[in-house]
Amino acid sequence: MNMRTDNMMRVYLGDEYTGDSLINFCRYWIKGIKNYDSYATSDEWRVENDLDCLYYDGNLKADTLMSAWTPIKWVADCINRNSGKLFWKPNERNGYDLSDLELLVADREKYLPYDNEMVMLLDTFLELAEEPCNYILLPDRDMNCKRYTFSKEPLIQFYDEVPATLYNLWEKDRFGSFFARKDGSVDTDAVVKWITDQQLQDGFRSGVIAQEQVIPLIPGLHPSQGKWLYDEKEIKAALYYMVRLLSQRKQRLEAVVK
Repeated sequence: MNMRTDNMMRVYLGDEYTGDSLINFCRYWIKGIKNYDSYATSDEWRVENDLDCLYYDGNLKADTLMSAWTPIKWVADCINRNSGKLFWKPNERNGYDLSDLELLVADREKYLPYDNEMVMLLDTFLELAEEPCNYILLPDRDMNCKRYTFSKEPLIQFYDEVPATLYNLWEKDRFGSFFARKDGSVDTDAVVKWITDQQLQDGFRSGVIAQEQVIPLIPGLHPSQGKWLYDEKEIKAALYYMVRLLSQRKQRLEAVVK
């Protein structure tokens, strides 16, 4: 897979790296945003500042398998709901405001207490999310953004959730389009090969790579769909799924290296 096996978060942050993965991610995003204007293009910035590209030596087809920010926001917003505090990652709409990331770095215990069950699951996920097991190579760069918002009219959002990615690989009008034959049908052999190459077999029941065997993110959600989560029970279920899949993929990748 031509992937770096060392922890590129540690490499990127250097002396700013800590034993707290949530703080590491916040510092990583802060550093990347502060660095952005020193690059001529976003692609040049990605090569040297995006973890997925760092793990694949600058390959622009690289992508993060599971978003780190999405579950951070789920958990932080859920825990702090009574106070009315919502957390936002810097983006174009908020002028790349760093204040919430800086707030979490300065006083994460206040907003995400270590002894909270949801936070403990989140921390376990984030520890894995730093590592090579959370980074993949896509068949096409255009799939990157579509894994979060597939369409705006009508609005179809997958939120980078793995089951929605896997299930829709077989759909010719969705991610199957990246595996299309000349007649427009989906090359299912190519789909299976990509899944196998990326060591994503554990996203399927009993490791059987087939659309109908895709494991859902949470009970009651069809694997073809994405869902933004607010409910504590659903957030926990999603985090259990995410931790399981990354742990199993980590084992597969380590076996390949050996």
